[in-house]
Amino acid sequence: MTGFELADDVEARLLVVPVGQRDQLCLRVFPQAVEDDRAPVVLVVPAMGIVATYYDPLARGLTLAGFPVVVCDLRGHGGSTPPVSRASRFGQQELVAVDLPAAVAAARREFPGRPLVLLGHSIGGQLGVAYLGRPEADVDGLALIASGTPHHRVYPGPRGLRVLLGTQTAALLGRAWGYFPGDRVGFGGREAAGVITDWARFARTGRFRPDGADLDYERAMSTVDVPVLVVSVEGDLMHTPAAMAELTGKLGSTRVTRLRYTAADAGRKLDRYRWVRVPGPLPTWIKDWWRDAADHGGGRP
Repeated sequence: MTGFELADDVEARLLVVPVGQRDQLCLRVFPQAVEDDRAPVVLVVPAMGIVATYYDPLARGLTLAGFPVVVCDLRGHGGSTPPVSRASRFGQQELVAVDLPAAVAAARREFPGRPLVLLGHSIGGQLGVAYLGRPEADVDGLALIASGTPHHRVYPGPRGLRVLLGTQTAALLGRAWGYFPGDRVGFGGREAAGVITDWARFARTGRFRPDGADLDYERAMSTVDVPVLVVSVEGDLMHTPAAMAELTGKLGSTRVTRLRYTAADAGRKLDRYRWVRVPGPLPTWIKDWWRDAADHGGGRP
């Protein structure tokens, strides 16, 4: 399948959404560059520490495939305010129970009447899978690209030990510093201590159980049945096919399509972040997957 050239003339409009008394989410809203009435809205949830603007090439490629696109800066990152600091008192529960519902509702308002697909990258996919288990979840499909469980036991031998030690050390550093200084240590950017603590627990136990959880996420996720696209990326040593299979295995969905994105597909080397910037075939793959899902009664049962 062919890819799309980047559409540099497709500009994003910024949308600010209040979440709570002091926090605001910043969304980048991209209109369709090519009209397609069947294309759903794609809501992109970024990886840890990655700002929404990094996804502009992917968003523009998706617009050329006919998708309206909304990219969300996670709380405390990019245009979302205030920035992460020692004063940050949120964790993954707030991201899943407050921020994602707000982002989905905003995307629905921007493009009324369309289905909505949540596209999660790395921790964005982990949050998206958990969000789908919530009673207020309002998503018609899920695309996971380079996103799997952080559970250390899915990795072979020494790599699993490195994942365990790395995640637990990050949590300790976050508690000691008041936030995780990823910008100083070269991983993930500055992050709220609560988010890192929850992520480290997930890596240690294999279960999504954030501090302050208001429901049993593992049980709730097992009842979800929406079309799911899973794309593993060559060169991504963190989100392996096994890690991605364990994450999607938490869902009850029987409609799972698995693809592998390789350097041969992209025409250049890939890794767990570089794929976002490559004008490859992913928009076409997502379009074909959604059309097939819709033709077979896609969306929520």
